[in-house]
Amino acid sequence: MAKTSSFLRNCNSAAASQFFLTKSAQTVKFLYGKNRKKILRNVQKLIENMRKTTVFNAGMHMALLPSVTKKDRFEMRTFLLPILLLAALILGTACGFAKTIPVATADSHVTEAGYRMSASKAVVMNLSGTTPISEWNMTAHGIQGTAEISLSNGTELTAIDGLTFDLPVHNLKGEHEAMDEHAYAALKADEYKDIVFQLVSATIVPCGTHCYRVMATGTLTVAGVTRTVTLSMQSKVNADGTVVFTGSQALRMSDYNVERPSLLFGAIRARDEMTLTYTLIFTK
Repeated sequence: MAKTSSFLRNCNSAAASQFFLTKSAQTVKFLYGKNRKKILRNVQKLIENMRKTTVFNAGMHMALLPSVTKKDRFEMRTFLLPILLLAALILGTACGFAKTIPVATADSHVTEAGYRMSASKAVVMNLSGTTPISEWNMTAHGIQGTAEISLSNGTELTAIDGLTFDLPVHNLKGEHEAMDEHAYAALKADEYKDIVFQLVSATIVPCGTHCYRVMATGTLTVAGVTRTVTLSMQSKVNADGTVVFTGSQALRMSDYNVERPSLLFGAIRARDEMTLTYTLIFTK
């Protein structure tokens, strides 16, 4: 205590600032390692500003006044110095980290790029369901679409800021032409030519090497009626840079005001439930 008392009896606001800075340096070095230099610059600026304030100077001067008893000075030193030091450290650390901690690590490289749907025959959509006596299935190629995808280091999927696909209804083909015509009529294909999905938001969860589970919430428009859906997709980033999305979505015709297709003058009518299954491949 003798050294501390001697220091305080002879100190002024400048010396006090240096005392704070020294203690701050020791604490920051211990807590924050390699970021200490930038954080300490912020602490130093804060201390210089504190010197200009009435609270700081009044507190220091009160602690040094001859009329103040030794006991009071001891209590002031005991409580004032740690409080001011803690305030400087908290504010300086917050300012330092806000300015110096990057979102991505130094050795990572994130790129966002525009993608378009591949023309590959592997891009496919299936619309399927059942009737009281059988199953029906319609397959489509020639799907159009775009995406805004961010990759870290070229292979790690980090964000999907946009994704759309357009399925031309007349591209859907089944086993029987008569059933196709009934499906086109039910989907009002002459008026609403495409089934369209447009992404609103997406969450990404890694589930393996370059593989991800994506929950894509957006709007799906069928026969002119738009509903909000969440597509549960499996995604993979390939070595050639293409990004693949696969999944299936249960739908109800009645949700889109689609009249259930029928055969034999209504004797055989498709059930309300149907499933949209897809493989989408996006390339730069």
